[in-house]
Amino acid sequence: MRRWNVWGWSGLWCWMNADTPRDRRGTIKSQLLFLRATLWIGLGTATVAIVAGVWFNFKFEEIRASAQEQSARVLAKGLANALQNELILRDYAGLEARLQQSMGNEEVLSTLVADTQGRVLSHVRRTSAAGRPQAVFDTARIALPAANQMSEQQGATRVHWVQVQAGTSLGWLRLELGNTEASDILRKLQEQTTLMVTLASTVLGLLLTLVLRRTYSLMKVRETELQEAHDTLQSVAHHDSLTQLPNRRLLMEHLRHAVAHSERNGHRLAVCFLDLDGFKEVNDQYGHDAGDHLLRQVARRLQHAVRATETVARLGGDEFVILLTDFGELAHCEDILNRLLSEIRLPVQIGPHRLQVGASIGVALYPSPGSTVDTLLEHADQAMYQAKRAGKNCWRLHAH
Repeated sequence: MRRWNVWGWSGLWCWMNADTPRDRRGTIKSQLLFLRATLWIGLGTATVAIVAGVWFNFKFEEIRASAQEQSARVLAKGLANALQNELILRDYAGLEARLQQSMGNEEVLSTLVADTQGRVLSHVRRTSAAGRPQAVFDTARIALPAANQMSEQQGATRVHWVQVQAGTSLGWLRLELGNTEASDILRKLQEQTTLMVTLASTVLGLLLTLVLRRTYSLMKVRETELQEAHDTLQSVAHHDSLTQLPNRRLLMEHLRHAVAHSERNGHRLAVCFLDLDGFKEVNDQYGHDAGDHLLRQVARRLQHAVRATETVARLGGDEFVILLTDFGELAHCEDILNRLLSEIRLPVQIGPHRLQVGASIGVALYPSPGSTVDTLLEHADQAMYQAKRAGKNCWRLHAH
């Protein structure tokens, strides 16, 4: 009995444990496979995370640099157009005012204008991140850029050069652009995204897609803002800042189009050069603020006295030009001129003062012998002086 017990218990133990080595080998093999799979998944996840992080950083820097370069190009081109008149006239006060105005964009760190020899004409720089832009005079001459150095990235700053031209070279504009608030937001998104990619590689593709879409959305918003800034600079370049009327540059464009239109349809056009009579006395007696108010009133009256398709421009001071188009009989032009004189002679109330001025108008017609796009304005100016000599408050037609 005892022998059976020994062999019985031994047999039972062997039967119970007969498959244990095999099961143990299977368990170890399964664990090794699991550990190996876990290792490869971990290595793959880490590799994907690193590659994705590097790729995302590269795309981020590429988008940021591209946006910054586009910003610099658009702002510099618009500002260069706005500076042409000041460079032609060597109006240094006007140059500084234009540069100060351009510094309204927070990312603009510095603007500098130099002549064709590299002599600095005006330089405005932001002294600190939150500081107001100030004119600086630390450099008398700078080295002009080579053809392959018109736009350079210097750390976080983009330096962009553009040549200011008006038929010939007038000088150079240098614009320095720093990081924008949008770039800082994108950098924070980058850090958050990198962390999320590391912790959740299973949603890596979706996450990167969402971030890139967010990046694209921010860049589109910034592009819209830049377009608005460009449109503002274009408006400054083509319109008078006091009256918002077209300036000489835009007037000449309208005049060229009007002459071409006149040649096609056979209708006549008239260039009317208007100079106010008595404006100097208003300035001397009541001050320049009163004079500016009077000029704005005159500008509104001139616009209301002509059709919406016709042009009223201010050349400067108290000189205006009205471009009348698409009329056949001279009598139509005469009616408008008499209406302009009547409108201007109406009193203007400025505070307690009731002011009144007149106008002398010179008219040049097209087509007429000897008239071209370049001479029409000159002929109208000559006729205006004839009106002055005739006693003022009248109009005269240029005699060929």
